[in-house]
Amino acid sequence: MTSINTVLNPKYKNTLPYMNKLHVELVDNAQDSTNKQNNFFMVNNMAIDLCDKNNWICIGNAFALLIPINNHPGHASPLHITIGYFGQGNCSTALQEARDIVAKIIGKQLH
Repeated sequence: MTSINTVLNPKYKNTLPYMNKLHVELVDNAQDSTNKQNNFFMVNNMAIDLCDKNNWICIGNAFALLIPINNHPGHASPLHITIGYFGQGNCSTALQEARDIVAKIIGKQLH
């Protein structure tokens, strides 16, 4: 099955090497292993509604899957899984296209 990342990344310029890689933003400081481990346990095996379009958002220039947790110690922005970057462009201009790609890949309309 085609991954969302595979479809998105060729369409946009990724300016740094790590921008091609999926990653979970769990802590502001990557060296903060205590908060990272606590947050990992908090989100492990969590069910996330992939069809909820509000869970597919822009954070800066990144297209991301929001992990809907209000309490996220050690992290300034919402917990999320980064799916793809929109380089120097504006993510909000491509957000609908990215959501359409998600809907096509998962085989269901977002609501």
